[in-house]
Amino acid sequence: MTTLPPLDILTLAGLGFIHAFDRLTQIDFSRAISLGLLDARYKSSVPPGDARQIDLSVHEAGIPEAAKEAGLKIREGGEGALLEAYVEGINAFITMEGPRPIEMVLMGQTATEWRLEDTLGIVGLMT
Repeated sequence: MTTLPPLDILTLAGLGFIHAFDRLTQIDFSRAISLGLLDARYKSSVPPGDARQIDLSVHEAGIPEAAKEAGLKIREGGEGALLEAYVEGINAFITMEGPRPIEMVLMGQTATEWRLEDTLGIVGLMT
């Protein structure tokens, strides 16, 4: 049986960078859904009324609030070093000079700073 080495800060930062490099549009769209911001961020890219309804459903499920609470607990407990490294990797790509994903350019979107709560919101959406 192969045993993998434990994850470290650099590995998770690299993973965040690669995720943003390869999937920035997808993770930004997922973030907007999970935090109930689809109507505010992607209104012109989603059928009329659908974005608002999705936002309401996400808020009714309590996903944005749960992500904020989980983020506070992780920070207070000092257990978030690996997750924060992942977030820093995403932000390293977002702030890097260079071309943006064509989907974001066509939709007129720019990615904003990534936060721990953004990652936790997507996890909450998936569970």
